[in-house]
Amino acid sequence: MRVKNFHGASVNEVMKQIRESLGDDAVIISTTRLPGGGGVQVVAALEASEDDEVLVATPQPAAPTITDKTAEDVAKALLAAMQTTIPEKLAKATKAAAAKAKAAKPAAKPEPEPHPVGMHDGQLEALRALSKVLNYHNCPGYLIRQLIGQAERLNGTNPGKLVLTLLAQAFDYDPVQLLPGETPVMLIGPPGVGKTMTVAKMVTSAMLKKIPIAVITTDSHKAGGIEQLQAFTDILGLTLHVAETPKELAATIDKLVPRHAVIIDTAGYNPYDTDELKTLGQFISCHDIEPVLVCHAGMDGLDAADIASNFAYLGTQKLIVTKIDTARRYGGILTAAHAGNLAFSHFSRHAGAVDGLDPVTPERLAKILLHSNVTQKVAP
Repeated sequence: MRVKNFHGASVNEVMKQIRESLGDDAVIISTTRLPGGGGVQVVAALEASEDDEVLVATPQPAAPTITDKTAEDVAKALLAAMQTTIPEKLAKATKAAAAKAKAAKPAAKPEPEPHPVGMHDGQLEALRALSKVLNYHNCPGYLIRQLIGQAERLNGTNPGKLVLTLLAQAFDYDPVQLLPGETPVMLIGPPGVGKTMTVAKMVTSAMLKKIPIAVITTDSHKAGGIEQLQAFTDILGLTLHVAETPKELAATIDKLVPRHAVIIDTAGYNPYDTDELKTLGQFISCHDIEPVLVCHAGMDGLDAADIASNFAYLGTQKLIVTKIDTARRYGGILTAAHAGNLAFSHFSRHAGAVDGLDPVTPERLAKILLHSNVTQKVAP
């Protein structure tokens, strides 16, 4: 069989070529319309006679047997092939690139956390310990930031010593002095903080030191206010002087000061009530009097700041902290001293009048702050 390919612009043209080449007996094997206006390709054959030269059909490259009907099938096949092969190729290429990069460059070590300028690990650990202590005691954030900033300049590496040094530098310490002829001391503060008990402690301590002392109270309106203090003074053999007005207070002081140390108890005043603070201010200003703020430990930090600030307007410069034994968070007293610009004066650790008061020192304040289980690891 003689097989030949024919190509032409149209079917008629190709058929003419076939008749001229193979004659009218040629058989059409296939007809293909080439894409893109490429014309028509026809494969035709003719049964060979014995005399004919045997023609071996040359293997033709797979001609695109694309017809109008199969074009859509081919497109779908190509699309399917792309969807399956391209991701595979991409994955292989990515994996190969990663392997190449890993072989070319060793894995980078994590960068250490940058230190503040000029600060080494020991200082950082000490500052972290200090921050832990201040957070444990619920210090307000603004005070923590200020104290940490101050501690950074101390260059301390021992956490306990850093706390101690910071407390020594950040706060003032000034115990109350009760001496004959000196300025009378007046204890002021909100209701319920233990002013009357603190008066009893200070009077007891003065008598144990054989200091002549006189007691005045202006708390004539609270039920039981006078009676409670009267009970103490009776036990100690003292006269309790009562002054219901600023004028009476001034007159009483004038009589007592030359020969006595004088301490004055007052009613509890609402630190947010302007009228009450005005009344208290009139008592304070009636004479040369040193007002000392009394607050209990365990106050909320921000409340303590407000209270200390409001009483500081009345001339208060010292702070006595009561009920240390019934609190475990002392951020409030730090905040009170800071906000009111008050010097720590005394601690009251126990409820009994004979237990007295402890003068506050940086060492005692540090031990109180570091006493808890949470913070004891950084104890000095």
